Amino acid sequence: MRTFAKAFSFRLFLSVALAGMVYLPLWANDSDTDPGLGVARLSLTNGDVTVQRGNSGDWIEAQVNTPLVAGDTIAVGPSSRAEVQLDHSNLLRLGENSEVYLAELENKSFKIEVARGLVTYAELRGGEADVDIETPDASLRPMKNGSYRVQVFENGETEITVRKGKAEVISRQGSELLKQGQSMLVRANPADGSVEFQVAKASSRDDWDRWNEQRDKQLKQSASYHRVSRDIYGVEVLDAHGRWVYVPRYGYAWSPYVRSGWAPYRHGRWAWLDYYGWTWVSYEPWGWAPYHYGRWSHHASFGWVWYPGHRHARHHWRPALVAFFGYGSHSGFRFGVGFGYGHIGWIPLGPRDPYYPWYGRRHRRTHVNININIYNVYQNARVRGGVTLLDARDFSRGRLRNVRSLREAELHRARLIHGQLPVVPERAALGRVARHSRRGERRLQAARQARLDARRNGRQAQRLPFEQQQERIAARLRAGSTAAGGSRRTASAAGESRGRQLRENSAGVRMARVQNSFTGRSRAAAGVVNNSQGTSGRYWQRFESSERNAERARRSPSADSRAHRATTRQEERRRSTRRADRGSSIQQEERRRSTRQEDRRGSIQQEERSRSTRRSFSPNGSRATSERSNRNRRVSRPRNNGSTPSARSTRQAPRAPARVQSGQRREASRSAVRGTAGNKRSKATPRGRSEARPKARAGRERP
Repeated sequence: MRTFAKAFSFRLFLSVALAGMVYLPLWANDSDTDPGLGVARLSLTNGDVTVQRGNSGDWIEAQVNTPLVAGDTIAVGPSSRAEVQLDHSNLLRLGENSEVYLAELENKSFKIEVARGLVTYAELRGGEADVDIETPDASLRPMKNGSYRVQVFENGETEITVRKGKAEVISRQGSELLKQGQSMLVRANPADGSVEFQVAKASSRDDWDRWNEQRDKQLKQSASYHRVSRDIYGVEVLDAHGRWVYVPRYGYAWSPYVRSGWAPYRHGRWAWLDYYGWTWVSYEPWGWAPYHYGRWSHHASFGWVWYPGHRHARHHWRPALVAFFGYGSHSGFRFGVGFGYGHIGWIPLGPRDPYYPWYGRRHRRTHVNININIYNVYQNARVRGGVTLLDARDFSRGRLRNVRSLREAELHRARLIHGQLPVVPERAALGRVARHSRRGERRLQAARQARLDARRNGRQAQRLPFEQQQERIAARLRAGSTAAGGSRRTASAAGESRGRQLRENSAGVRMARVQNSFTGRSRAAAGVVNNSQGTSGRYWQRFESSERNAERARRSPSADSRAHRATTRQEERRRSTRRADRGSSIQQEERRRSTRQEDRRGSIQQEERSRSTRRSFSPNGSRATSERSNRNRRVSRPRNNGSTPSARSTRQAPRAPARVQSGQRREASRSAVRGTAGNKRSKATPRGRSEARPKARAGRERP
């Protein structure tokens, strides 16, 4: 019994492992690049909420699903609230008149600076993250799951309250442990710069605390986290806007509640984000996880569904999971559009579709792939509404209007883009500007940035000014367009020189033929060698000079000859590939024919064996029937012993006289009667056996 239980458990484990191996390759392409910088999600906005990108100086209107990176600042106005989701477990909520600076966003490592106002940090699941919440005079480090309230007053004092959990407060004077239900007031002494703190019992809960508790309860009740990996966050809103369905090929998928004709990556805008570049910001409340993780596919029964990937696999945040392509063209370089294409399009990636990043240091160049058939490679390109096309001008401004799809014939003229997109972002791609920062705010932010950089050890985003980013992108695109134009001019010049050489060679060959014919005729007429240097001699000299020029051009290491040789080598490789494919197809067809012939011969041999078996084991009645059939066959077809002419000889022989024909008929009838008598006396030979007869019997039967 124990042996059976062990064998069953091993088989179960093996089946589960194989099932995991089946699902893992579906999203193996998502981890083909290194994970980028950490990204936080603005999961809730209520009222006046703005975001400042680095030191850009402009405050942009924030909306739900706005991505945030290290170096961004979030400000909340009067009677307003906001929530920042750091990962699947850690959240930061901002009250009215608050300002928070995101100093560090890494994998399970967050550093946040509270400049002013009221915030609450909540850790719902797990306790693996290293969180540091800094205030002007102290730092808070939570030690377990809980809820921690931090308030920075206008006079510089800081109040830290532990509603649930346990935390450590660190200042210049040392560290202090705060337990649940305790509060600490931290004050700096301006005289000597020392820090004073006082621990007391926490005050009673107010409306802010009750709203935080209700919010935590709602997020904990989400069932979608049981379907996705812990690396994916922002799925708590999926329960109210869709349902989970089971697809036999891929497992569980999420189907949104949308109207007919809806398609992914159409209800939102393309925003410019530092390091990541073009990032999709969805207007849908659930549009975070389905657009930055997993894949989309169209199902016959459920419509568009989102596959989050294997639950136990590793997943990284992506600015968008699409394939970009260029369509159409325009002449020259235009700032904001770049060079090459008048329209930019994208296709949502499906399971097993290749993913080509357009961000990071390794993907700063623009590559156009003309050898990929987009319609055949990407499965969503064959779905109605799966392809979206937008004017390059609107794309550079982050504005979606007059979008349309492409038909199959039009999609064949599109070109897949790898690396950086040939579009220079305009300032409108950052978002709608709410207000400009004042001079005092800029000085305060610069000082705070210098103080944080002095004690920061983690990897940080390169926050270059937006104008400098524009100039760099435009310079790369200009260099690429110049190189592309130079290569096109080189290729055209090489083609023209090659055509000129061919024309000169053909003309020289014709003149040589004329020279040879003229010289032959003159030799035949005069009988002497023609050594004149007349018209024919000049033609011959031209032919020799053209040959020398062609040989010199072939040997010279000029750009034209190199381009020609490269084109020739590429054409030879294509021809060899076609010949190899043709040879393999012919060999495959020959193997198929030989297989069919062997099958046919085997079936014939099997039929012969079955017939012989039936004859050998048949009863006497059937044997007698076969004997009678053989006897009748011999009677109906008499042997041609020379006296009776064959039908062929009868047809080919000339017509004989009537007396001779009547004699022949009488002789044929006598031979037929003799053959019938002989057959009655002899036994029929079974079919398939030897028909040899004894000599005496053969002598009696012979006429």
